[in-house]
Amino acid sequence: MIDTKGITLIALIITVIVLLILAGITISLTIGERGIFNLAQQAGKNYINAAGYEEEMLNQLGNFSNTITSFEEMLKQSGIETKYTLEDLVNNKDGILEKVLGNSKAVDYLLSNPDDYLEAFKNSEIAVPMLATTENVRGKIVNNTTWLNGIQNSGNAEKFNEHMKTIPVMTSNTTPSGQIIAMEGYRENEQPHNAFDGDINTGWYNHYYKNAVKPNFNHTITYKFDEAKLIYKISAILSNPGSSASNNRFRIFISPDEEGDNWEEVRNDEWSWAAGHIGEIRNEEIALETPKQVRRIKAYSYYEDDHSICIVYVKEVQAYGI
Repeated sequence: MIDTKGITLIALIITVIVLLILAGITISLTIGERGIFNLAQQAGKNYINAAGYEEEMLNQLGNFSNTITSFEEMLKQSGIETKYTLEDLVNNKDGILEKVLGNSKAVDYLLSNPDDYLEAFKNSEIAVPMLATTENVRGKIVNNTTWLNGIQNSGNAEKFNEHMKTIPVMTSNTTPSGQIIAMEGYRENEQPHNAFDGDINTGWYNHYYKNAVKPNFNHTITYKFDEAKLIYKISAILSNPGSSASNNRFRIFISPDEEGDNWEEVRNDEWSWAAGHIGEIRNEEIALETPKQVRRIKAYSYYEDDHSICIVYVKEVQAYGI
């Protein structure tokens, strides 16, 4: 008689298979792609991301709540009592304009509301130099066409430009950091940098012989900055050294490139000098439509008459920007 007590081989095999299946399921639930460990890690990441998002939203909400919408709020944002007026501000009464210009949000508010503030600021002899000399403000002014043009068309434009100069006097290869390049056309006793010295008693002497090829890019004077400058205006002073009537041609080029490639002509002017006016002075101003990154400035000028040698003085070239 067969003893039926105990485990048969088939039952044992089935048991092992079931255990293996259960083990596989357990492992998958624990360390698989959708396992407990991965889900826990993802939950941790989601928590961190949610916390970061919440913080960002709170910051944005804080920034929104601090948005300036009125003159009084601008004063409060700058730590100033609201008793002051716009006239007090542009006159820097009790130093309040200095505080406002030191606050980035207050500056953004002013510049975004030209209809309310531009007129008062551009007509203030106190405010205009402060706009030009405050580091937090000058770059924003240059990049704001409405404010820049408004100041340039005001009676205080000269004050603004004087303070905005980044090349106070272009006098040498080291001051104020740049290189002067003159290609032919200057007299031995006239150093090429004299066109950049701000002194109208000196100048770059350009000439050519009548019936010869007229001056070209080989008869230019160029200033090369050590690094690109954001320029919004270029000015020049020219002089007529001759005694007879003549036609003059004056051109200014700018380039953003270190090697002087991609020249852009920003002024091409021609006019007649009157006879007998030796040393007559002419001022040329080039206001760029939008500020541009400039690495080189090149001046080119000549005049022609009945003499065998024709000359012209470029007495000053100046750039304005930051």
